[in-house]
Amino acid sequence: MTTTNSCRVVTIDLCSSSASGRSGAEGDGTSPETLDGGPDRAHRRPLNVLNVEKNAPAGEAPKKMTAAERQRREVAERKAKRLDMKRRRGDFALEEVTVLVSAEALQHDNQVGLRVCEAIKDHGIRYEVKSDLSSVGAPTVFWRARGEMVPCVAVLLDAVEFMDLCDEAQRTRQPVPDLFLGLERKCEGYAVYCVLIGWERELLYREKKSQSFSPAKYEHKISELAVLTRGLQVHKVSDAREAAEYLGQLSVELARLPYSCSETAAGDFCKKVKTVFGGGRMGCQKRVWINMIHQIPQIGIKTAESISDAFQSFADLMRSYAGAALGTSEKRSLLKGLGGA
Repeated sequence: MTTTNSCRVVTIDLCSSSASGRSGAEGDGTSPETLDGGPDRAHRRPLNVLNVEKNAPAGEAPKKMTAAERQRREVAERKAKRLDMKRRRGDFALEEVTVLVSAEALQHDNQVGLRVCEAIKDHGIRYEVKSDLSSVGAPTVFWRARGEMVPCVAVLLDAVEFMDLCDEAQRTRQPVPDLFLGLERKCEGYAVYCVLIGWERELLYREKKSQSFSPAKYEHKISELAVLTRGLQVHKVSDAREAAEYLGQLSVELARLPYSCSETAAGDFCKKVKTVFGGGRMGCQKRVWINMIHQIPQIGIKTAESISDAFQSFADLMRSYAGAALGTSEKRSLLKGLGGA
């Protein structure tokens, strides 16, 4: 009599909700043929791999989450959602930005640097005083966010200083004062803000002092600088305290810039200045330059755009006319073929 030791093969059906380690014949009638795609496959639930834990041993059913674990997960999800909403509102943005104030600002006669530091501190933003920010010889303010420099710089000038710079540039026949040329070279691609302190007061003083004084001369110069530079943005304030408050608000806007939604007012502000922050001769400067060309009689908008593409600024166009590389006839036909010009 021969005894045969038989080994029963147990087939576990992961696709079935009643898989319990029984064989197909003894359990629910499932056979290996069924697992391979037999006729009963359509009547079974498909395998949901997302419900199988990655670290679970093969053949084990996924562990069900307890009520306490489910509650902890829901609390964590709600907390993460609240933190995300705070970031979108910019509540954490102020902690990520540091305002860098140059030593020249603290040494200025009107104490504008000290007032700027106080205003920035009142807005809840950190600040540092640096002596190696720039060597333009004027009080400047930079910003640093998450360890990187923000492509934006503000220069603080008294109205008297700005007018003296314009007068000196006019005497030397320079279209742009040396201060702004040097700032553009050292901060290439940066948006440049110029805060003029005591502008209206200085205009009134000069008007009373001299009847021949014309405020329009300097107002026109400000408009010219917006074209001849990369879109210099001038903000006029009455005193150092107002200048400090303006820079404090500007710091808040720059800090919240990455988290602003397009539906908010801050998002609208960011859309307006995004092209300027991109640097280069685009954005505000190019729009002003195109409008300036378009004011010339018989120059259409298409022609103005073609000229602005060929010559990035008024200074570039004047250099082409003043250069010795082109003859008189070539200079006369310099704009021919540019959009019908």
